[in-house]
Amino acid sequence: MRDLLLVFGATAGALAWLVRPNPFDITRPAAYSQDALAHGLLVKTTMEVGWYPVFTPWLGAPFGSSLFDYPFSDGLNLLLIHVLALFSSDWVVVANLFYLAGFFLSGASAYAVLRHLRVEGPLAIAGALLFAFLPYHFLRREHLLLVSYPVVPFGIYLASLAWNGAASMWRSPRHAVLLALAVVAVGSGGVYYAFFSAVLVGVAACARLAVTRTLREAAMGALLAAGIATAVLLNIAPSLVYWAANGTNSQVAVRTSTDSEIYGLRLTQLLLPQRAHRVEALRDVTARYERGAPLVNENVTSALGSAGAAGLVIVGVVGFRRLCGIPAASHAMSFLVVMATTAFLLGTSGGAGALFAFFVSPMIRAYNRISVVLGFVALAALLVGLGNLVTRSGRHLRPVRLAAIGAVLAIAGVLDQTPVGAPPQEDGSFESDRDFVRAAEVRLPLGTMVWQLPYQPFPESYWVHHMALYGPLRGYLNSTALRWSYGAMKGRDADRWIHALADRPLEVQLGLAARSGFGAIYVDRRGFVDGAHAAERLLRDRLGPPLVESKDGELAMYRLEPTGTSPLPLGDVQFPIDSPIRFDEAELTGLVKQVAGISGFEPWGRWTVGPAIKVELSRNLPLHFVLRIETATALGPSVGTPLTARVGNVERHFIVGSGSSVVELPFDHTTATSAIEIDIPDPRSPRELGMNTDERKLGIGLRSITVLPAAGLQTVARP
Repeated sequence: MRDLLLVFGATAGALAWLVRPNPFDITRPAAYSQDALAHGLLVKTTMEVGWYPVFTPWLGAPFGSSLFDYPFSDGLNLLLIHVLALFSSDWVVVANLFYLAGFFLSGASAYAVLRHLRVEGPLAIAGALLFAFLPYHFLRREHLLLVSYPVVPFGIYLASLAWNGAASMWRSPRHAVLLALAVVAVGSGGVYYAFFSAVLVGVAACARLAVTRTLREAAMGALLAAGIATAVLLNIAPSLVYWAANGTNSQVAVRTSTDSEIYGLRLTQLLLPQRAHRVEALRDVTARYERGAPLVNENVTSALGSAGAAGLVIVGVVGFRRLCGIPAASHAMSFLVVMATTAFLLGTSGGAGALFAFFVSPMIRAYNRISVVLGFVALAALLVGLGNLVTRSGRHLRPVRLAAIGAVLAIAGVLDQTPVGAPPQEDGSFESDRDFVRAAEVRLPLGTMVWQLPYQPFPESYWVHHMALYGPLRGYLNSTALRWSYGAMKGRDADRWIHALADRPLEVQLGLAARSGFGAIYVDRRGFVDGAHAAERLLRDRLGPPLVESKDGELAMYRLEPTGTSPLPLGDVQFPIDSPIRFDEAELTGLVKQVAGISGFEPWGRWTVGPAIKVELSRNLPLHFVLRIETATALGPSVGTPLTARVGNVERHFIVGSGSSVVELPFDHTTATSAIEIDIPDPRSPRELGMNTDERKLGIGLRSITVLPAAGLQTVARP
């Protein structure tokens, strides 16, 4: 307990020293853009509704937003948010307290597990401090849940138990309870850390099986991994229940196996100085590397610092010696070598993680995040090595030596791993946004629904001109009494309604929004190419001057008189059925419910991928219509080959040339359907055709599809 208090005291002292030249304001966000806004949503929603994911009425107006399609395995973190919310009702304060608590909790868990690995007390205190102050903790502030990593050492603890076998697990009932708590904690600290831990536990169990050749010993490790997986499933159980009742959502959390390559780990980035190093010459070294290296992205946060890099080198040397037949100095060092090797092979670009993504599931995509696991293992290896060195030097003044080494290591390591002064907080837009929203709330009735311009899908979409990802959350995050149109889950009915309304011309939007109960229009000028001059000219003509404008000039709110109290039916809001579906635009019209077999956007249009495409509309097709298909080109055997367009049980055939073409196909059917399908009998990849290395099976390049109801016929197929 005394040593644990020393860990807390050292952590508090290091934080106080770090923020001394630039005091940390707990009432201002540590980060306030893009993913940081999404994590703000998580904190605020958890405080308001009680958990996450949930249904919230404050987003996705006029329907509210069901957030279950984006689950989190973070029950432990959500519980901590609840506890911290007892001290403040401001999500910013709670988020900052959560961020700061991560230093203390990560240090405490690291100390406990280092002691379990037989690291001497003074060295364990130093290691706990260095783990808590990894560069990762400062470079990833926008990912609030990721920088809370106290479960990482517990994952290594469970792996050590699997490594040592069944006897190490069932020493006493008290130990069994602690073991169960560790399993639940690892499974409730985020799916990335749970997955990494389960893999390490599995490898440790396999190593135990190789040594003992006893299935019972390996089964204990398998039981721990299964326990972690069960805890993850329990965390996401609300989403599983929601999907069982409402179906899954193919438009949310879309991942590909390529992501694991793009966001993989690199040895270079582990060993180089962090990009915010306090020594300019060392910062320049990393900057030169990043300027010339490909695929530099969030993996820049994986630097371990000098102590961690030294530990990683020790792991490499010991591993090499072991391959040469020289045994490791201790059982703990052998374990750490296997853990570090496994973590590196799993996380590195083109490694085991890429194979897992390709053959099993791409849902774990950012394998560079295993750097925090490698950070703990590398620090543990360094400390075990230093302890062995001190032991071999004799017992004379051993406690003094350990204390001196620990103190030097802690001070030098924290200096190396932390930036100069506290990392800068947000640039002032937060105060402007909060003042803006509060001024609007004073002028608007409680619960007013706010229609937000421009439209941006939620979650994980794209920038709209200069309006960054999750930009519309600025309204909700600073509000206590307004309902916001942003935040309906894409792929669900609420977002289809909002998207359909947003696709209409602005003058039409205003009338439909008023009839649906909206009482205000919110404009983010960053989201318009012209700074919203044209849109606001129309708004001023129709609604008068802005109700309020933000101090930074980026936001404006206009009063809209609602003429209705409930949302109009989707059919009254959405684009007419004869609106062209433009594949040469970044975002498909709200007329489209979902598509399959079509590639991503390119300036000229989109390729068909595979033997068939399916475009499902958000409304049923007319009974009688002409399908107009505009193509840019066709590839290989698809040129001049009869293709089949299908609506319900009616098929039409057409041919596409190698250049631009337009075909019009009449359909007359009696089946209620909203789907248009096109069969591509022989798609080929550019690689097969000797054009380039693209392996996608491509057919025709689509520019647009338009449904033209037959003249004089207005009948629409009904369900």
